[in-house]
Amino acid sequence: MKSLKIGHVDIDTSHPPSWIPIEREMGHTVVGICDHGAVYDEGYVKKFAQEHEIPKVFENLEDMAEAVD
Repeated sequence: MKSLKIGHVDIDTSHPPSWIPIEREMGHTVVGICDHGAVYDEGYVKKFAQEHEIPKVFENLEDMAEAVD
């Protein structure tokens, strides 16, 4: 199986924290997140990225699309 570079969009559900360990266990790399701020402020999103060892918080989907598979 090919290793993928994955990005998560919006962290206002239980999915990102649940899936990140699974994706890594499968050999994939979570390269970033993009959150539109509907639920959490920018500070929380940056803290989430740090806690989950996600290297990049993207400002928009276009930028994230260039970094993921």
